[in-house]
Amino acid sequence: LRDAFASVEFKQRVDKLTRDEGRITSAISQATLQELSRTLAPANILEIGSYFGNTARVLAQSVVDAGAGSLVTIDPFGGERLPGIIASWPEELAAITSFHALNSMSYFASLEVVRTPTGKQAPFNLIFVDGHHSYEYALFDILSSALYLRPGGAIVVDNVEQAGPAMAITSFLSRYRGWRLFSQSGKLLDPSFPESVPGAMGAILLSRGAS
Repeated sequence: LRDAFASVEFKQRVDKLTRDEGRITSAISQATLQELSRTLAPANILEIGSYFGNTARVLAQSVVDAGAGSLVTIDPFGGERLPGIIASWPEELAAITSFHALNSMSYFASLEVVRTPTGKQAPFNLIFVDGHHSYEYALFDILSSALYLRPGGAIVVDNVEQAGPAMAITSFLSRYRGWRLFSQSGKLLDPSFPESVPGAMGAILLSRGAS
């Protein structure tokens, strides 16, 4: 990750994404997700918070470029807009994308109901947490994501300049020691994690076994 963030290719990717007028998530966050998707390929990805599908399309493209993987994106307010947006994408992107008009609690409950495996057989190896930004919601999303993330996977938490996601990461790391925290500057951060990370919009939680 350090090498990737310092590379010319990563900077070019950020520059290209910055020019995307439909982008709401920061360009560096999207470029980070692309890098992780490529590194973890075949990436099976969960996105919490679809909004208008811009980041979902970036993720879907990274899956297609890798030749294998899948994307699940959820948003309780996207039931009317997201199906049409996804249907307008190139067929290969739409084919690997599954949208659910659910909040994260309902979605994770649905995984529990069907006894979705955890641990080594968990369904995801990359999860993007970009839902409700209050502490309680963000902590729930991180805890639940960790449960359904395979060892060696990564959770990207957006908007860590806000107190809610930042405090949620701090609480999570204080309880679970088998994780490492990177900022999108490529630095390994202290587990005490400050209330904000200057110059960074997101942070990466790496599970045990990630390199």
